[in-house]
Amino acid sequence: MTQNGRRRRHWIQFGLVSVGLAGIVGIIILVLGRESTPAPDPHLRLTLQAQEAVHVVAIDPQATLVASGSFSGTISVWHTADGTLLRHWQAHPQKVTALRFSNNGALLLSGGDDGQVIAWDIASGNPRYTLSPIATEASSFGIEAIAIHPQRSLAAAGGWQGQLLLFEVETGQFIRRWRGHPLFNAPGRFETITALTFSADGISVASGSSSGGPIIWNITNADYVQTSDVPAVDVLALQFIATDQQIRAIFRSQALPTWMVADGSIVRNQRLPGREFLTAVFDQTGTYLIHGGPSYRDAPAVLPFLQPEPDPHIYVNDVRSGATVLSLEGHKALVNALALSADDTVLVSGDEDATVRVWQLTLPVE
Repeated sequence: MTQNGRRRRHWIQFGLVSVGLAGIVGIIILVLGRESTPAPDPHLRLTLQAQEAVHVVAIDPQATLVASGSFSGTISVWHTADGTLLRHWQAHPQKVTALRFSNNGALLLSGGDDGQVIAWDIASGNPRYTLSPIATEASSFGIEAIAIHPQRSLAAAGGWQGQLLLFEVETGQFIRRWRGHPLFNAPGRFETITALTFSADGISVASGSSSGGPIIWNITNADYVQTSDVPAVDVLALQFIATDQQIRAIFRSQALPTWMVADGSIVRNQRLPGREFLTAVFDQTGTYLIHGGPSYRDAPAVLPFLQPEPDPHIYVNDVRSGATVLSLEGHKALVNALALSADDTVLVSGDEDATVRVWQLTLPVE
């Protein structure tokens, strides 16, 4: 055989070996890929596609409708029975920052960075009324939180510069206006209200802010109790517990304190393990806290390429022990919005990839 022939045979053999090795590697990758694909989470009921990144979500009292509000000001509403889209519309010119269904499910209240609260008629999709922006000394009034009274047709809305409004749900008529959460060493300036909740008896509404303890307001006479301060950042959720004798808060920085309603004294100050998360809700019994995975946005950025990826899971923690009792897997991006049904059985979540998911929950009974 000539030298050229030997070279040709060598390259043919080398090519065959290379193709064979590539095929084997491809098969291994395929097998490993199949094995690494997780099975669908058994709690996941629906995966819904929004048109923009989701900032807030809500669920109606009967758990028949879910809604999402986006960073670009749009709202989408779906049926939970089959996931069909009921309606999608431009609600605010800027980010939708709060969403709540009325007690009868006929209205959806939305708040935005534009400072407006709009009541949307679910049946027609038309706005029933709009509460216009309220000017303050420092800036316009942006809405950050809305809460619905448990028995009466009342709602509270709070936001920038510590302003809190009480109004009639069906008509939008103003009833009362408060201002609280003053900034330390900054006369005339106030913290942003980030969370609101009514007591079960409907006598009080509590407001949490971007720092410090919550304020408990009497809705009939405007008396209030200022709870003692805690070194924590951004209240994500509030809950009255122990037959309205105590109030609990979860902060973005994982602080989980509890205060006495009567005098605002702190009775317990615990902290969940891990890094900060962006959204959280309590169950109705006060036993569990449901929250998104850590964003790692508070991690030092000394070496950006070593920065951990945001955790897309949802976690259920026992409030007393802090232990994780359930982990929900399905989102591919950071979860930044959660809402829980009135009976604690249906959870709605939204993420930065414009995905809304509906989960069927069975929380452990103690």
